[in-house]
Amino acid sequence: MLFSLFLLAIGLVYSIRIPAVQTWIVQRVTAYLSDELKAKVTIDAIHIEFIKTLSIKGIYIEDQHKDTLLYAAEINTSIEMFAPGQQKIYLSGIILNEGIVKIQKIPE
Repeated sequence: MLFSLFLLAIGLVYSIRIPAVQTWIVQRVTAYLSDELKAKVTIDAIHIEFIKTLSIKGIYIEDQHKDTLLYAAEINTSIEMFAPGQQKIYLSGIILNEGIVKIQKIPE
């Protein structure tokens, strides 16, 4: 039983390293975020060099007025620290390629 759990854990770690699996997980997360935020969130692909670097391709986040909040052909960053107990990820240096960021205060 313990050996089976160990093999399952190893299998999960290795499957998470596969870019297609990472992208599948992110697509599920973006669908959830889109529903919760009532705004469009999409990501074409993601690649995590396990707990070291993160590359996101084709990220688009819309505000609730259906205007672009963030678009980037690619975002690259280094993961400095991952603290799952605190639900925090610390990043170092974010490189935004072909990006658009629009932040504005909309009068009420």
